[in-house]
Amino acid sequence: LKRFTARAKGRGNRIEKQSCHITVTVGN
Repeated sequence: LKRFTARAKGRGNRIEKQSCHITVTVGN
């Protein structure tokens, strides 16, 4: 999960928000 977040941050805030939402869904 941390690696995915790092990649999202490098790409942009918009993708970061989407990846964060996806991470929460996968965690659930």
